[in-house]
This record gives sequence, C-alpha cells and structure tokens, in this order.
Amino acid sequence: MEIGFYHPERGYWQTTEEPSDNIKAAYPEGTVEVPLKPSAHHTWIDGKWEYERPDWDKWSVSMEAERRINEGILINGIRFRCDTDSISRLEGLVRGFERGAVGSEGKTYKTSAGVDITFTTKEQVQAVLNAADDHRDWILERSAQIQNMEPVPDPGDPDLWEKPAP
Repeated sequence: MEIGFYHPERGYWQTTEEPSDNIKAAYPEGTVEVPLKPSAHHTWIDGKWEYERPDWDKWSVSMEAERRINEGILINGIRFRCDTDSISRLEGLVRGFERGAVGSEGKTYKTSAGVDITFTTKEQVQAVLNAADDHRDWILERSAQIQNMEPVPDPGDPDLWEKPAP
C-alpha cells in the first residue's frame, strides 16, 4: 500500500509500503503523512491537495491534434485512421480501381480495430478519403484556434474538439 509524505522544504514523496518506525524517525522534523498526490498538477497547500492549472503550450495542442488525426474518424460505425500511412493505402486502392486492377469482388481490408471492410468501387474509397480529409482539415484548423487562445487551455479537454453540427 502506497503512502504519501510531505515536508515543507523537501516536498512530497511516497513509499510503496508502510515505512518502519526507524525509517520514519529519520524523516526530517515537520514531515507529515498525507493522502497520495492526485496528479502532477496538485500542490499541498494548507493541509490539502490543491489543483494548479498547468501552463499548456502550443506544442501540447499540436501533439493532441496529431493524436486525434491518427486516432481517426468514425464512418458508418467503423473507425478509419487518418494518419499518413492509412491515407496512402486508400489512395493506392483508388489508383488500383483506376488501373482496373481491382475485380468486381473488390478488396477487403481489416481496420486497426479488427473490422473487415470491402471496397467494391472507387467511389466508396473516395468517400472515405473525403471524410478523412475533412476530419484532418477540421482538426488542424481547430488546433490553430486553440493555440491562439490565451491562456492556452488543456488540449486534452474533449469539449474543445467538438465539431459543430452542420
């Protein structure tokens, strides 16, 4: 069982088990046992943990945008990743249809979520590509808007990334 301790000059630390009396006796005078620290963004103030809003930066927003692009978009209940490799594969499939290299049975792929999807026309693939492009464009535009906010908010807040209804 982990146990937290705090000293006004040395700060916070935690142990993975109850320290012996000898170990506790070696702690500096003024050390108190405290509840475990809830997050890196909490500070021990007046006998309790207080949340301190971190200073988010533009890089954090950019990294969240990239994560959301890689995570992808739901299209007809199927998650399609929108990273460069996934888009490139779909573009290659479009070219395969254009060359006549794809038969009437189409091509079946497995998504990263393990779902089989069969494309039987170039238009089906193009519709997914268009949705992925729209998703990436929205995320990049929203990322720029968030980065321009003062102060920069927590990029992990899902409400920041809600796409307005058309």
